[in-house]
Amino acid sequence: MILVLVALYDEAFPLLRKLNFFRMHGISLYQGRLFGQESALALIGAGVARKMRLLKLMKDISAQYVINIGFAGALRQGLQVGEGYVVDRFVMLRQQEKELKTSLLQKVSLSRLTLLTHHELIEQSQERLELYDLIGADLIDMEGYFLVQLLEEARLTKRFLCIKIVGDNLQDSVYLKWEKNFRSFFKEKSILRRAGVILRTGLYPSLYVYQRKRFLQEQLVHYLEYIFKKLSHH
Repeated sequence: MILVLVALYDEAFPLLRKLNFFRMHGISLYQGRLFGQESALALIGAGVARKMRLLKLMKDISAQYVINIGFAGALRQGLQVGEGYVVDRFVMLRQQEKELKTSLLQKVSLSRLTLLTHHELIEQSQERLELYDLIGADLIDMEGYFLVQLLEEARLTKRFLCIKIVGDNLQDSVYLKWEKNFRSFFKEKSILRRAGVILRTGLYPSLYVYQRKRFLQEQLVHYLEYIFKKLSHH
């Protein structure tokens, strides 16, 4: 069993249709086969709001591997939207740095970067550059550091991989505002509700965000399939 942890519904959207939904410890869980392997995908929410419930879930599932995959924002120039990286250093303001040193990292031929976890989304490029200068992290998200803390408690860090795909770069402050309004689109089931999301966001911004999201979703599936294949030979 491979346990995949994804923060948001829209990130995992293409995968969820292939899996069966149920709830475990109050967490949305989708189970079935992904890329030929028995899998469970948990939607953990931005910032990992239900930490203790997630810890119980991870212990009960007893997964052979745990993979966190999702989108992250760039903190510096030179990172292209859609590129995937493996994270081996996790940092948070006023917290001790956490570094992963596992044999799993050797199986993945992706560049390694440092991830900053922050309690809120940072849209402005100047703020991001200041964080990069201060901390030296390459990417920013809202859950990576918390996940490592939980995995340490569950004694699962040796089975853990974190893959982050660049979802936005330093020039994307306007995109991030549009994306906030559009985010619920993939979760809505009815045409009327989806139309409401488009009206609220605007036609051009909706089209722009939709195309970006579909590209990112395809990249997520691509990188996850790559990881699954590597783990099958581990």
